[in-house]
Amino acid sequence: MGHPWLWIAALIATLALGLGYQAYTRVDRPYLTERLPRHEAIVAGDATFPYRYRVLVPLATEPVIRAVSPVLGRRAAFLFAYLAYDVLALGVSLFGLAWLLGQLGHRAGEVLAGATLMAALVPLTLQNQWYQPWSLLEPGLLAFGMGCALRRDARGLLALTVLACLNDERGIYLPLAALLAFPRARSSWTACAAGLAIVLGLRLALGSAAAETTFADLKRTNTNPANLRATVQAAVLLLGPLPLLTFAARRATTPLRRAAWIVPLHLALVFAFGVWHEGRLWMSLYPILIPLAWQALFPPGPEPERKLSAAA
Repeated sequence: MGHPWLWIAALIATLALGLGYQAYTRVDRPYLTERLPRHEAIVAGDATFPYRYRVLVPLATEPVIRAVSPVLGRRAAFLFAYLAYDVLALGVSLFGLAWLLGQLGHRAGEVLAGATLMAALVPLTLQNQWYQPWSLLEPGLLAFGMGCALRRDARGLLALTVLACLNDERGIYLPLAALLAFPRARSSWTACAAGLAIVLGLRLALGSAAAETTFADLKRTNTNPANLRATVQAAVLLLGPLPLLTFAARRATTPLRRAAWIVPLHLALVFAFGVWHEGRLWMSLYPILIPLAWQALFPPGPEPERKLSAAA
């Protein structure tokens, strides 16, 4: 039948096309009037906090929009560029998770099952948002970056850290996870330094920005009874038994278990600064939770464990 990864890539591409179209029809097109001004504000460098510093996606899509605008007009070109981005970003995230599972020694069927689980949950994350495109790409950058860390690919880890931190300040999770996984590796420390430099450098280069939402607004939103119910619903639907399986992953590779400390850090930051019921925030955890759960369900053979233990 040929190399299984070719078939996995083809199936993931099919999933990404379907999910990208859902993102387009459920988020991009209905909220065009709200999305375009925020995109333009980020490109111009005068958006509010924290959106001003999430520059990767707007700056990457803007040249496409400008190239197509003479033919389609600005608004239609904007929709075209973001439809293409949605498909690409979701493909990167799904394939990144699949690649990471492969690096951990899982077989083709297990790899595809992990990517399919994430794909099945993505539609639930498209609620309660109108312009957060970086969230579609964030899991893929983290997954590919963790795969590079496991392979001791210093250049790959550094490049993905740069992209992740230009994408979203939560991109700093990637070098922190690599540092937790491999605390003695020079590449982990270098990636952390680069990530911090980018996050702080963006604030210096683009200047301070007024916050769009105050802590009082967040508290009022998050403690609203309807939103509390929505938070519980999102957690149950988007996480399911994954947290329990991660606790059962005693046989998971040691570097992956150490990297899992990113999960409580993420939860603490979401609790302090996020809107709790936004499902997209839970998707950030999939490159950690799904591999840990899969290590509990499908323990890999001893060879990958010996390689990763030696790398640690």
